[in-house]
Amino acid sequence: MLIQKASQLSSMRRVGAVAAEVLAEALILSREGATTGEIDQAVAAALEDRGARSAPRLVYDFPGSICISVNNEAAHGPPGPRRLSAGDLVNLDLAVELDGYYADCALSFALEPAGEAEQRIASAARDILRLALEKIRPGMRVGEVGGLIEKEAASRGYAVLRDLGGHGVGRAPHEAPDHLECYDNAENPTLFEEGRVVAVELFLSTLDGHCAVAEDGWTLATRPGNLVAQAEHTILVRRGPPEILTLGAATGLRSAFAAAAEAE
Repeated sequence: MLIQKASQLSSMRRVGAVAAEVLAEALILSREGATTGEIDQAVAAALEDRGARSAPRLVYDFPGSICISVNNEAAHGPPGPRRLSAGDLVNLDLAVELDGYYADCALSFALEPAGEAEQRIASAARDILRLALEKIRPGMRVGEVGGLIEKEAASRGYAVLRDLGGHGVGRAPHEAPDHLECYDNAENPTLFEEGRVVAVELFLSTLDGHCAVAEDGWTLATRPGNLVAQAEHTILVRRGPPEILTLGAATGLRSAFAAAAEAE
């Protein structure tokens, strides 16, 4: 969405804060032995307590309140009886609706005791997202930021998943611009626009840059043996560095990012 009124910005800040808080709670619950269904139930309760709803469940009839993808799974993993194990690379992706406004954020992390490969790719995803967000300014081509993401990924030995990327968000979970690539697509003339709300997300992969829909009809998975890490924030493009709407306060996703980094 394009922010045109103070009330719109206030609403986006509220939904962004809720998304940050609930994702941080989900991170705390994601420990060895927990099932993805148990985490999902807690997320559903946390959203209800705040008067919010799961965007994927609301809009797409997704069978859960949060997407939980593990190891070679890139995105959209439905919660269920799967039990998390030590060393798993876990991706939590949460999209929230509150009073008709939407925000989206995601974080990958390795469950201790974790291997070096899992720790490195999760840390790299967060670090590269931070670097990308610092560069975004009104009038920049989307491809400039996508090229930076791909270059940073390659310098650390990773590919980016070209099938997935960011998108506009605000009054719907997916709005224009439709696809913010994590690579420099010269055919995409889209510019970052002042006042525009977008979800910037990236997916790093250890083997290659493609994924496919799994047998469950939801999960986007890469080939066995691969590892995928995601990082995502909803931001407001403005003069100077963007406002990160889903970073949260000290008790929100800011702490979640710090906790994940410390664990590694």
